[in-house]
Parts: sequence; C-alpha cells; structure tokens
Amino acid sequence: MKTYEGNLALKIQKDIQHGLYAGKYRRIFGRHYPPMRMKKSGRIEGITIINDSGATCLDATYFSLRKIPQNLTWIVWNENPAVAFDRWDRSLLTHVRRIIAVGKSYEKLRLVFGDTAEVYPARTPDSALKKAVRITRPGEKILISHATPFPGDIPAEKVFDIFEKLIKKTTAG
Repeated sequence: MKTYEGNLALKIQKDIQHGLYAGKYRRIFGRHYPPMRMKKSGRIEGITIINDSGATCLDATYFSLRKIPQNLTWIVWNENPAVAFDRWDRSLLTHVRRIIAVGKSYEKLRLVFGDTAEVYPARTPDSALKKAVRITRPGEKILISHATPFPGDIPAEKVFDIFEKLIKKTTAG
C-alpha cells in the first residue's frame, strides 16, 4: 500500500472518513476502501431511507447530515454516551427534525438537540426504523448514521448489512 505525507495525507484521510471518492481510492489502495456511504436503500410511503452506517466518526456523520438539505429523521445507533455531538454547529442542522437514539447516547442527544428536534429513545434498530417510518412525513428522508465506531470491533460493513436487512424487511411489507 502506498503511503502519503503532509497535506495530501490529511486530504485523503478526510475524504476516506467521509466516504468520498471510493472509486478513486479503491484504485490507489486496492480492496481497502471505505464501506458504503449514503446509500438510498429503500422507499416507503414517499419516504426515502438512506443507510449511512459507514459513517464511523463524528465528522462523517456531520457531513452526511449537512448533505441532505430537506427535513429528515436521523436514526443514531450509538453506544458511547460521551460522543461530542455538542461540538457541531447546530445552526447548520436545523433541518434535522427528529432523532431516534438506539443505545446509550439518547440523553446526550436530547440535551444537545432537544430544543430544535424531537428526540426519541429506541430499544433496537428494528424499533427505531419502524418509529422513524411512522413519524417521518412523505417527501422527507430518514438517515441512518451512528457517528462512531462500534464497541467490540463490530465492522461498519456488518452494521450496514444489519440495516440493509431491516430496510428490506420494512419496505417489503
């Protein structure tokens, strides 16, 4: 694998964290490229569901939330209550209308976003997706993006696949 230094290395690292230019970096790094990002995985009742489970850092999730300009519901499956969601510029995230938190970050998300978004707890990813479909309006989007790596070294690809199966099940019937 090639190694890079200086500003180019920082640019490549940032682009990879954001999942950008996967094809370009696939040619550079071979098989080691970022997992799926921002995949339109399903549509139900006029709502588009975007699986961004490859966003495994705060900056990548912030980028994804900003990339969708219309109102949206954000599903966060996060087991780290110390994630620094409060360092984001919330004035750029006013279109995030609803947040459904699976895991230990519910209280933190409620404290940070409670004045601008409705924040709901969920016990499982399945219940979070079902709730999101119930409360999201037609024409809006649901974004699944968890903002941190998973504990126990669960790879992002596995989390992505979990949500892909749930989305398929939810949109099928």
